[in-house]
Amino acid sequence: MTTFLIDECVSFLTVKLIQECGFQWEMVGKSILKGKDDETIYKYAQRNNMILVTYDLGFGNIFKYSPSSHHGIIVMRVSDLNSIISGNRVFKVLLNREKSFEKTLFIVNNIKYRKRK
Repeated sequence: MTTFLIDECVSFLTVKLIQECGFQWEMVGKSILKGKDDETIYKYAQRNNMILVTYDLGFGNIFKYSPSSHHGIIVMRVSDLNSIISGNRVFKVLLNREKSFEKTLFIVNNIKYRKRK
């Protein structure tokens, strides 16, 4: 079963979308990971075969977080409530369309998403 690790910076609206789509999830902010650095969060996601969902653009660095080394990272490029709402619409398309997140970086904005393997 696909399980998402949701970073502390992610809006409750995005968490609600993941939940409504029927996926399992864990929130960084409500776990032992609260306040931990990016590297600790990344390693936890990999050890537990989780897909990381974040608004932190640093996780989009393919030199530091090579797609071949992880179970999936989804970086949402949002900045305010309107972009979160429209970004979530695109994110929902991604969740319904994509069958695998393994070894893939997804970048989601308020218009489209793209993926890099």
